[in-house]
Amino acid sequence: MTPKTRNILAAVSSGIIGIFLACGIANESYALALLCIAVLMWLVIEGRGKARPEAWLLGVVFVGYIVGNRGFAQQSLSSQFPLLPAEMALLLAVPALLVRCAYRKTLPFRTDWLNIAILAWMLFGAARLPGDFRVFGFVAFRDFAMVYYAALFFAAQNLGVHENSFRFLRHAITAAFALLPAAYAGVTLFPGFFLDQLTLRGIPLIFQKSDLTATFFAAGFFWLWAQWEEERHWLWLLLALVNAMLIPLQASSRAAMVSMLVILVPWLFAGRFRILCWLGASGVVAACCVLFAAWCLKKDLRETPVYATYERAVSIFDSEGKRSYVHTDSGDPSDNNRFRLIWWRTVLGETVKTNPWTGLGWGYNLAEPFARVYNPESEEFSARSPHNVLITIFARAGLVTLLPFMVVLGIIGVRTLQAGRRGSAHASGLWCAGSVILVSACFGVVLEGPMGAVVFWTLLGLASATGIAERSANQGDAVPAAHEEPS
Repeated sequence: MTPKTRNILAAVSSGIIGIFLACGIANESYALALLCIAVLMWLVIEGRGKARPEAWLLGVVFVGYIVGNRGFAQQSLSSQFPLLPAEMALLLAVPALLVRCAYRKTLPFRTDWLNIAILAWMLFGAARLPGDFRVFGFVAFRDFAMVYYAALFFAAQNLGVHENSFRFLRHAITAAFALLPAAYAGVTLFPGFFLDQLTLRGIPLIFQKSDLTATFFAAGFFWLWAQWEEERHWLWLLLALVNAMLIPLQASSRAAMVSMLVILVPWLFAGRFRILCWLGASGVVAACCVLFAAWCLKKDLRETPVYATYERAVSIFDSEGKRSYVHTDSGDPSDNNRFRLIWWRTVLGETVKTNPWTGLGWGYNLAEPFARVYNPESEEFSARSPHNVLITIFARAGLVTLLPFMVVLGIIGVRTLQAGRRGSAHASGLWCAGSVILVSACFGVVLEGPMGAVVFWTLLGLASATGIAERSANQGDAVPAAHEEPS
């Protein structure tokens, strides 16, 4: 084809596309225009040869879920193309991974235990989806989302061994956890602006869910602490402590408190007690300031945030609901404990009795038998998952699918301990932040939805990539093989 012919074809094609774009915009249909903009942006970023386009995509989605939370999760490109952020990331990042691997003639996964266990979990979980889809319809696919979100692990892992992409995603994670306290303060102080004015098609851009916000504060503390250990800049230490001090102010913060205690263990086993000293000192200072203010204002100490934090902490061990709680922000934590325990026992009993090996199915209503026991007079019960990711997996897909996930959990625990002992800032920050979300998922609905799942699998993929880089360095390679390849 001659250059003249090529130019003529390009001009004619551009003209036809321009006509369709103009007609769509005139009819207030922006889907095609947004698609063209996205394609052009992808080509421009790809041509720069630095961070890959899918790294930009994952970075934006990561910051959106951390800062915007439930509000960001409900956004879509257009009303004509209602693709949510998590699904958009999957639709673009995973095919990009496959294309790059096909070009390099490599596999999209690594042959280590973590990759194999995640693949086995996804494959076993997907095995019963076709039958469940015929029985339960689209709701089966919606419940199965907790499995297909794990595909982002492989996309993030691949980006993590590309130097520029990893650097960009590292900055995105830092920005997300640094902005989270400011976003929380803004929503708390100016709810009218954030809920009524800062909206897109009537949906708030920032609308935070207290349990997830508390979990992200805990994850952010470990990530920012790791940045401080590496750079020794006072700003990272300050932001880390601010994240930690904001956890008790969340209405549903108990899972995050437990997560922090669990993830502190690797640091203490490694003899790194500075983190505990700073946490304890800042907590004491914050509590003294609050109590002093209450004394000056002659306010009942039992109405202070310090007392609410105390009640939430002791309620963790009140499984039988024998204690009484007086702070208005405490709610009824003993009833919340009974809520979980009764649901867990009901779901486990029904699954063991019905089908312990392959579960009850994606789309099965796990709440119906629980609601009959816990609150038979309620006409509507919207929750679908029993606030524990392990029980959810067992109930929906049985032991066959739960066992590979347990292997994943064990590997994460071992590597988090190893990262804490080695003292690598990036590795320990990523493993600890991801582990916080995983522990919280054992007490709430976290990995079943995109807000927690996308963040978790992205962190885990990048953490796995740091392990790949360290193993390559130990074997004498200057950089991982993927760093040597073009973007």
